[in-house]
Amino acid sequence: GELLARADREAPHAGVYELEFNVRYQDGGYRSLEAARQGEFHGGFGIHIGADEVPLGSRTWGAGESYLLWLNLDTRSRTAIEYPEHYGMRAQVYRSESSTEMELVENVDIAEMLGLSVADLEPFLHMDVPVRLRVDNRSGEVRVYDPTMPNVYAWLELEPGTLNGRYISLRTNSLSAGFSNMQARPAN
Repeated sequence: GELLARADREAPHAGVYELEFNVRYQDGGYRSLEAARQGEFHGGFGIHIGADEVPLGSRTWGAGESYLLWLNLDTRSRTAIEYPEHYGMRAQVYRSESSTEMELVENVDIAEMLGLSVADLEPFLHMDVPVRLRVDNRSGEVRVYDPTMPNVYAWLELEPGTLNGRYISLRTNSLSAGFSNMQARPAN
């Protein structure tokens, strides 16, 4: 985890709440222009929810006890061979135990499931893409809304006790992204 960036914010984590923000790809996600021409991409972004601590002043990929909801694109041939569970376009959920201990608990190949290709991402480059989550920390239900169809969502059942921290953290890995219009509020 050398190329990780994180932005933390205190947010309400009681009962049912919604998180919204925009994400915009800026740059990166490939080692060189030659790698990009060959289709060798690697980059991701996501959000830690329910973080009970935000470690400062050290490199970290976890955030205390929390969950990291992560979108990752990794088309490097080395990944296909050595870490096939991370290859492709993935929606992943990690359970964080500390600033350095994370466990992959959900791993969905969204490209395969939805029939998407890397080229299908191009229209979303360099534009604000709205992200909306609804979290119920009593039941553990988390809804992740489709940015292209606002009433369609995927849902997760997570451990409620791990969702009750006071912080959220936006993260990136191996790419530059801009986040804007962050809102955290109790759900109606």
